[in-house]
Amino acid sequence: MTTLSRLLAIMIALAATGAITLTAPAAIASSPAGAATRTGCGRPAPGRVATLVTADNGRTICAHRGQRITVALRVDPTEGTVPEQWWQAVTLTGTGLAALPETAMPVRGTTLAHYQVTGRGTATLSSTRRPCAPPANGGVTCQLMQAWSVRVTVR
Repeated sequence: MTTLSRLLAIMIALAATGAITLTAPAAIASSPAGAATRTGCGRPAPGRVATLVTADNGRTICAHRGQRITVALRVDPTEGTVPEQWWQAVTLTGTGLAALPETAMPVRGTTLAHYQVTGRGTATLSSTRRPCAPPANGGVTCQLMQAWSVRVTVR
């Protein structure tokens, strides 16, 4: 069984117990205003910023040279009370994007990242987090990892 298969099996088991909620792709389309454009690769206005949030997990977006992409991954403060439960730094793989320096201090439980679209290519932005709090001394540990990724196609 692959790691992805094991993770999926754990997530389904946790969803069945009500410990977590799984969101179907159709529900993602109704994410809050300000989320990235989810339709075709039309020409955006110059200088437009695409904002990606936790609900954009699994999406593919289109971007154009000169555009900026902001990632804001937030953890519910009542569920993610310790830094070990927060999203890790966003990683960039592929071509077409360049990471910009982080110039703002994020709010507690928020992971921020900023990118400049530099040219044609395909890139993936990704992060992971541990939804379970660290165990008390001698307690049972939770090995669950939650993954987030968005594919960016640069035209």
